[in-house]
Amino acid sequence: MFHKLCGEVPPRVENFLMDVQEFEYEIVYRPGKTCIGDYMSRHHVDRAVSSRVFEIEAAAESVVENGCCHALNEQGTVTVEDIRAEGERCEVYQRLVKAIKSGISDNDEDLKPYMVPEIKYDLSVVNGVVCRGSRVVVPIALQKRVVELSHRAHQGISKAKQFLRTFSWFPRMDKAVENQVRG
Repeated sequence: MFHKLCGEVPPRVENFLMDVQEFEYEIVYRPGKTCIGDYMSRHHVDRAVSSRVFEIEAAAESVVENGCCHALNEQGTVTVEDIRAEGERCEVYQRLVKAIKSGISDNDEDLKPYMVPEIKYDLSVVNGVVCRGSRVVVPIALQKRVVELSHRAHQGISKAKQFLRTFSWFPRMDKAVENQVRG
C-alpha cells in the first residue's frame, strides 16, 4: 500500500498514509493473534474526530460525486443518486456495505466475489457508495445499463472494457462486456 499512488488506494487508507507520512517508521509484521492492539483495531468505538478527518472525508466524497461518475454523467444515463438509490434497494449491496464497515463477511456466498484479498482491501464506503479505489462499485440492478453505456458507440470488447474500468467495477464485469458486445 505504501508503493501505490494516491488515487489508487481507498480513501480510508489514503487517510492513514497521510497521517504517517511525517514520521520515520519501520514496518514489522506481527500476526494478529499475538498483538493485543489487534482487538481494538477490529472493534473500535465511535470517537470524536479531528477537522482534518472531516476534510479528508469531504475530499473523498467529492471524488465520488464528481470524479468517479463523471464518465457516467456525461452520457446522462446513470448518476450518483441512481447508484446510491439502487444500492439502498439492493440487499447484496447493503450486506457489502456492512461487511466493509465491520470487516466481517460471515462467509456470505453473494459477497465472495468482493472478498477476494486483492479486491476486499481496496473497498471503501463513501457517502453511501461503495468504491474500489477510485472506481464506483455498481449495484446489480445498474450493471446491465452501465455495460450498455460502455458499448453505446459500438466499441469493441477491449475498448468497452477499458472505458468501464476507468470509473466502475463489479464482479464478472469483463464477461458482461464480452456478452454485450458479442450479442
